[in-house]
Amino acid sequence: MNSFSVLVVEDDVELRSTLATVLENNRFVVRSAVDGVNALEIIHSKRPDLVLLDVNMPRLNGLERLKQIKEYDPSIIVIIMTAYSTIADAV
Repeated sequence: MNSFSVLVVEDDVELRSTLATVLENNRFVVRSAVDGVNALEIIHSKRPDLVLLDVNMPRLNGLERLKQIKEYDPSIIVIIMTAYSTIADAV
């Protein structure tokens, strides 16, 4: 069994559920968070190997959370996802 863990951070319930299902079907250990605040709580308690992180979320956006994740543990791989970003965000 794969012990590689993924944290899916997405406020859209359907997208979060779909991503979790696809990853679980491929034998990843998956945890989900509804926003950036919830994500950091999970990261501190169940350090994931990979974080799939939405940019536009309530309470704390993904770019702010990315900075905090990397300050906490630079070895955590983070992939930023968004449907509404700008070129400046991408850079």
